[in-house]
Amino acid sequence: MHRIDTPTAQKDKFGQGKNGFTNGDPATGRRATDLNSDMWDAVQEEVCTVIEAAGIPLSKGEHTQLHAAIGRLI
Repeated sequence: MHRIDTPTAQKDKFGQGKNGFTNGDPATGRRATDLNSDMWDAVQEEVCTVIEAAGIPLSKGEHTQLHAAIGRLI
């Protein structure tokens, strides 16, 4: 996993080296944080790994799989 690292990320939002997101500010010309596939792939795979480690097959229409997986694993 990694924190957002696009050029428009809010640098050090959560402390040194801990970038975050910003909605931008039209008054100052600051752009909102651009999202990239690296960040979303990392989030997707972190979540899917937990679900699959619990022996639950991924299902597009089911939105409680992560909760169920955590319950099984702890």
